[in-house]
Amino acid sequence: MTGYLRAFALILALLMSACSTGGNDTATSPTHAPTVAAQAPATSTDSVPTAGPTEARATPTFVPTEPSVEESPAVTTAPRTATATPAAKAPTNSQDARFDSIAREVSRLRGLPIRSEIREDYLTRDQLRERLEKDLAEEYKPADVEADERVLAAFGLAPENIDLRKLYVDLYSGQISGLYDPETQRMYVISSGRKLNALGELTYAHEVTHALQDQHFDLEKLAEQAEKRDDDASLALQSLVEGDASVLQYGDYLRTNPDLRDDILQAIQEEQQDAQLPANVPPIIQETLTFPYEQGAIFVTTVRGGIQGSWKNVDAVYRDPPTSTEQILHPEKYLQARDEPTKVQVPDLAPTLGAGWKKLEENMFGEFQSRVLLEGQLDLGDAKNAAAGWDGDEFALYTRGEQEVVAWQTVWDSTRDAEEFAAALRYYDESRFGGEFSEQEGVYILSAKDQIAAVRQEADRVHYVLAPSQELATNVLGVLTK
Repeated sequence: MTGYLRAFALILALLMSACSTGGNDTATSPTHAPTVAAQAPATSTDSVPTAGPTEARATPTFVPTEPSVEESPAVTTAPRTATATPAAKAPTNSQDARFDSIAREVSRLRGLPIRSEIREDYLTRDQLRERLEKDLAEEYKPADVEADERVLAAFGLAPENIDLRKLYVDLYSGQISGLYDPETQRMYVISSGRKLNALGELTYAHEVTHALQDQHFDLEKLAEQAEKRDDDASLALQSLVEGDASVLQYGDYLRTNPDLRDDILQAIQEEQQDAQLPANVPPIIQETLTFPYEQGAIFVTTVRGGIQGSWKNVDAVYRDPPTSTEQILHPEKYLQARDEPTKVQVPDLAPTLGAGWKKLEENMFGEFQSRVLLEGQLDLGDAKNAAAGWDGDEFALYTRGEQEVVAWQTVWDSTRDAEEFAAALRYYDESRFGGEFSEQEGVYILSAKDQIAAVRQEADRVHYVLAPSQELATNVLGVLTK
């Protein structure tokens, strides 16, 4: 995997199954009550580059955390193994018995037998932060951080002075309330007091779902296959995995255990001041963080056939996972007329740019993140409509010192869809740069802030260039439109 999905995917991989402090199954602020079950979409529903490294294999689950108290610096006891296994032994205490009871109930509700031992332990929030810092230091290399920061800034998705590594650590260490690590097949509940309160129970139910997914469908193998394809496919897979666990957690499990609701709401209210998002989190990062939980739950509910439909329908999807966020946003494009993305490749621009220029990054946005980009300057409805006809894309960032050239090629379902996106993209740049495009023989040019933006639409394709001079912009656009 390439691009700013690196850090985000690394953390998701670090933690492929975690729960956040949002009141819903999301990583937003804890001011909202958890929803009982996702509602099926009317027709369409949400990809921007995901932010984060991608090597580790854990999944963060985002659910409300318990009120914070003083946290110990280290784990004080060894993790235990859940006894709800084929060769179960008697639990050693009441808390162990509770873990086992939750695991058995989740297995029954989800319709996936427990095939091997389920091991769990607690982490304090300090320990979680230490783990994130260590893993990011190992996997998220300085060159990757620089590339991601420059891409986000070049597209207007984040300020130029953003510190991504610190932002990710601050964001995730405060939002995650549980995680499952497929590499070690171990689940963690974030707790300072090593107690399983109502939020911890709901988190554990989510993590058990991930453990069962892993035992039956091999999450690591699926993740590797998606990463070989592209970043948008990785986010689509993550949406299946997290949507599955979120529907089980907030739908089936909470519906079966309604007494948890009052305790959860009370805990959310108590911890609101302790689990706020860090200041100034760019929307691209925040929305990409919540997408797998919110939109994934809608996708899974639709595939399932409603909130009380068949989980076997969802099981079948793991044998043929969605390959784009377009399919997650529009389940009919997965379930009915399967709409596979068109492969797009930006040609090598080094010969055109000349000496000193190097390619720092190449990646794709997908429909969801294209929409989030446009949301930076357009109304949500207009951004959704402009991104809805997405069929494929790729961008490349070339640098020479502080100078940058961006080339982005997109393909759309129809000429009309391409026209709508081209118009929205021009409006986006006019709003962020404070200038106006002028049309010259089918090419729209904007000059502002020592940058030249060029947009050209040809049938179902839109070509976009951002360069420090009109000569470079024109030359690059000529290569893209050959």
